[in-house]
Amino acid sequence: MLRVRALIIVLLVISSTAWAQDPQRGPTFRGGIEVIEVDVSVVDGDGRPVTDMLGPEFTVTVDGKPRKVLEAQFIPTRPSQDLRVKAADKPEVLVSSNTAAERGRLVMIAVDRDSITFGDGRHIARSAEKFLDALGPADKVGFLTVPMPGPFVDFTNNHALVRKSLSHIVGLGHRPETRFNVGVYEAFAINNHSDALIEQRAIDRACGSLKPTSVEFQTCQIELRAQASAVVTEIRERVRNSVNALEAILEALIEVEGSKSLVWITEGMMIEGAGGELAALERLSAASRTTVNIIMIDQIGQGEISERVQSPTLKQDRDLEVRGLELMAGMTRGALYRVSTNADAAFRRMEEELSGYYLLAVEAEPTDRNGQRHPIKVSVRRRGVTLRSRREFRVETEAAAAGQTQDDRLARTLRSPFGATELPLRLATYAYQDPDSPKVRVLVATEIERTTETESDVMLGYVLTDRDGKVAMSGTQRATLKPVEGPRGPLLEHASTFSVEPGTYTLKVAVIDGEGKRGSLEHPLQAWQMQGVPFAIGDLMLADSPPAAAGGIRPPVEARLSAGRLAAYLEMYANQPEFFSTVQVRIEVAASETGPALASGLAEAATMNDPKTRVVLAAMSLGALPPGQYVARAIVTRGSEKVGQLSRPFHITTASAAARVAPAGNVAAAAGTSVPSGAPSLIRSMLPPAAKFERNDLLKSEVVGFFMDVLDKGRPALKSTTALVRSGKMEGTGLQALESGDQLAATFLRGLELYSKGDLNQAATQFSAALRVSPDFAPASFYLGACYAAAGRDQDAATAWRRALLGSDKASVEYAALADALMRLGDPQQAIAPLVEAVAKWPEDDYVRRRLALAYAVIPQHKEALATIEPYLVKHPTDHEALLIAAHAIYASNVLGQPLGSGREDSERLTKYARAYAAAKGPHAALVGTWADYVRSTAPSSK
Repeated sequence: MLRVRALIIVLLVISSTAWAQDPQRGPTFRGGIEVIEVDVSVVDGDGRPVTDMLGPEFTVTVDGKPRKVLEAQFIPTRPSQDLRVKAADKPEVLVSSNTAAERGRLVMIAVDRDSITFGDGRHIARSAEKFLDALGPADKVGFLTVPMPGPFVDFTNNHALVRKSLSHIVGLGHRPETRFNVGVYEAFAINNHSDALIEQRAIDRACGSLKPTSVEFQTCQIELRAQASAVVTEIRERVRNSVNALEAILEALIEVEGSKSLVWITEGMMIEGAGGELAALERLSAASRTTVNIIMIDQIGQGEISERVQSPTLKQDRDLEVRGLELMAGMTRGALYRVSTNADAAFRRMEEELSGYYLLAVEAEPTDRNGQRHPIKVSVRRRGVTLRSRREFRVETEAAAAGQTQDDRLARTLRSPFGATELPLRLATYAYQDPDSPKVRVLVATEIERTTETESDVMLGYVLTDRDGKVAMSGTQRATLKPVEGPRGPLLEHASTFSVEPGTYTLKVAVIDGEGKRGSLEHPLQAWQMQGVPFAIGDLMLADSPPAAAGGIRPPVEARLSAGRLAAYLEMYANQPEFFSTVQVRIEVAASETGPALASGLAEAATMNDPKTRVVLAAMSLGALPPGQYVARAIVTRGSEKVGQLSRPFHITTASAAARVAPAGNVAAAAGTSVPSGAPSLIRSMLPPAAKFERNDLLKSEVVGFFMDVLDKGRPALKSTTALVRSGKMEGTGLQALESGDQLAATFLRGLELYSKGDLNQAATQFSAALRVSPDFAPASFYLGACYAAAGRDQDAATAWRRALLGSDKASVEYAALADALMRLGDPQQAIAPLVEAVAKWPEDDYVRRRLALAYAVIPQHKEALATIEPYLVKHPTDHEALLIAAHAIYASNVLGQPLGSGREDSERLTKYARAYAAAKGPHAALVGTWADYVRSTAPSSK
C-alpha cells in the first residue's frame, strides 16, 4: 500500500498551487489587525447556503478560549448564468490575461472501488455526470480511483474528460466469504469478545448440530473463531487501504491552498471504536482546507436479493459502515449523502452546498502561528440552519514559508489550477509550420506589467498539456528584461519559441520577477496541421511600423501603433507550388470582427527558399483613424473563392489631426509600392444603428398570409385552419392540424402560436421539429430565424433566413429580415447580394430599396448607393437618413477624385440634397453643408 500511496501523491502534486488566498475572490479584512481565516458552511434545511449572516452571529473558541470574530464574509463560488452563457458561446481566444480570468471551484472526485459491490457503480456515474453539468466552466474538476492504478484526471476545465473517466466506474468489492457465513459485525464481536450474545448465536448456528462435549464441537468453535479473525483482518486491511488513500490525496491537496471539495464515492467504511484511525484525516483535511463530502451507495435492499447467502448481521454490518463515514464527514467539514438507485438528488444538494461558504476573520494570537495544531469550535445562534466547520487548524510558520527556493515557488505556481495574479500577465501565441520538421513552430509573446521602470531578472516556466491532460512539453527560462512603455504603464516583454506536434493544447505560463512576485495563466493553443495538407495558413502577426524583414518582427501580445503604420505578417503553405498562382491576400482594417473595412488593399506574397511556402509582409498607413481598438483581417482568395481568413486585434495610440477627411489607408508590400484604397466611411457613425428586430412585425397579416399560402399548397384540409391564422386566431390551430393527420403543419402552427405569445424557446423547438420532418420547409426556417433574432442571436437568425430563401416561394420580407440581421451584425457586405435580388424582384418596394442603398453606403460603394437611393427619394423627399446617404455618396466620390457626374452636376445635386436634409431637420445638417461647399469649391467654373 505504501507504493500506491506514493503514486497518488505524485499524481496529485501535479495539480498543486501556491495561493495565499482562496481562489475565488480573495477577501480583504480591514483595520490592520492580524487575523486567522476560518472557512465554514452554513446551510438551510434544503442545503442552500445562508448568505446574510454577520460576524456577531458566529461564536468561535480556539484552544477552548473565546475569540473575537472581526468579520464574516460570504464567498459565492457558483458562476452566474451570464458567465455560463458567455463560456458556451466563447470565441477563439487570441490574448489571455490572468487579471480577467474567472475563478471557480476545485472539486476532486475519488471512487473507492474496493468498497463498491463488484460490477456496480454505473448509476452513480450517471448522476455524477449530471453533477458535472451543474458546475460552471470556471470550475476545475479532477478524478481518480483507488486502488491505483486507475483513471486519473488532473484538475481541469475539460469536464468532458472527467465525464469520460466516470463512465468507467466499476466496483471491485465483495463480502468476505466464509464457510460458516460469518457476518462482519459478528466477526468483530467474536474476535474482540465484545458481544457474548452475538458470539453465542454464531456458535449455535455453526456448531449447534454437534454434541457440545465432542471433539467436533470444539474443532467447529476453533474454525469459527479463525474465520471471524480472518474476516476482521480483511476488513481492517480494506479500511487501512481506503484511509491511506484518503490521507495521500489530502496530503497532496495541502499544496493546493484555498477551499477545495473532495467527493468520496464509496459503499461504506467500517470503523471500530471512536475512530482513532481517522485522526490523520481530520488533520490533513484541515491542513489542506479540503471538505470531504461522501456519496455512500446504499445497497442493503439489493444485497438481500443478489447475494447467495445473506449476512446474518446485515443491519449491524451496515450500521458499522455508515458510522465510519459519519465520523469521517464530521471530522472533515463535509456531509454524508446516502443514495441507492438514483443519486441525482444527493449530487444536486451537494452542488448547492458547494455554491458558497463563509470566511471568518478571527482575531489571532501569537501562539496561533507556532506550526502546531489548535482545536477550534464554531457555532451560530440562528435556528434552523446547519453549520459545518473544522475542529482544528494549523498555520505554517514564517520560517517554513521562507525556506522555499525560487525554483520551488515557480514549480508550485505552474502546478496551480488557477492563475496567480501578483504579477499581471497577458499572453498571445502564433503558430507556423516548423521549416525543419513536420511539427508546428509556436511563438509565445508575454507581457508582464510593472510598477517601476527598472529592469528585472525574471524566471519563466512553461507546461504544455494536450486535450487528455498529458504533458507534451515543459521547461524554464531566465531572462533580464528592460521595461517598455505600455498602455497602463511600464511593461516587460518576453518572447520564446518551441515546436510541437499538431494538436489542441493548453499552455500554462508562470513568471516570478526579481522581487519574488508571481503571475501565471493558461492559454488555449491550436497547433493545426500545416504540412501534408493542400493549403494552410499560419497565424496573422501584427506589429508597429514595417520591419526590414520577416525576422525583424518581434511577436507582440497585441500590436500598439504609435506612428500610424501597421505591419502585417503571415505565412501560407501548399502541397503544390502551383497552388499560389492565383492566390491573393487582402489586408483589411475594421473597427470590429465583422465590421466594414475602414482601410484595405492587396498585399504581395514573397517566395521563400521552400517553393511550397509564401510569406506576406505588408505595411498599411492608418493615420486617418482615431486612437482605439481595431481588428485587422487577412482575407486569402484563390480566384473567386475565399480559402481563408485570419483576424487579430490591435490598438492605435496616436492619430492624425485629419483622421476623418484623409484617405482611410493604403497597403504597401515589402518592396514599398502602394495600392490606393477606399475613402473614409463617415456614414456609418452618422446614421443610427441598424434597426432593432421587432417580433410583432412578422405577425402582420400580410406576412402571416404569405406563409399560410405556402402552407396551403397541397393541403386542402387545412383551409379552415389557416383561415383562422390569417385572421390572427392562432390558439389551438396546431392541434387542429394534428387531428387532420398533418404532423408538419401541426408542429409549425404550434410554433407560430408560441411565437405570437412570446414563448421563443418553445417556439424555436417546434420550428426545429418541423424542419426535422421537412428540412426544406421554408416557413419553419423563417420563423426559427425570427425566434433567434428576437433573442438577440442575429448570426443564427441570418443562417436560418438564408435557409428559408432556398424555398421556391419568396417574399420581400424574407430578404429584408436577412439584410437587417446582417446589418445588425455589422456585415453590410453580406447584405448586398440578397437585397440586390430583392430589388430586382420588387423594384417598387421602397423599403427594400432603402436597405440596399444603406448597405452600399456603409461598405462604401458610392456610385451604387446613389443610384439606388435616388428613385426612393423621389417618393420620400423628407427622409433625412436617405438624404444623408445620397449626399455622402457624392461627397466621398469627389474626395477620391472619382466624381459621379460632371463637377457642376455633382455640386448641384449635393446642394439640393443638403438643403433638403436641413429642411428635414437632419442631425448633421452643418456637416452636410460643408460637403456641399467642398464639392462646389472643387467643381470647374461653368462658362
